[in-house]
Amino acid sequence: MQEKYGLDCEYYVLFAEHNYFVYRTTEDMVIILEIFHEREDFMYQMFGIVTTSQETIDYWGEE
Repeated sequence: MQEKYGLDCEYYVLFAEHNYFVYRTTEDMVIILEIFHEREDFMYQMFGIVTTSQETIDYWGEE
């Protein structure tokens, strides 16, 4: 998350099949925290950080 979003935390993001998988790791496990569809603003829902452009909001009809 640090490299792409500038957020210093122990979470990682994997994008696959139109979904973002937010996860963290321990020594012996991968823990999936949340799964978001690509149209959802997961950064806002998890951290309150708006990353969606106005053009995208207008296109998808979100507020």
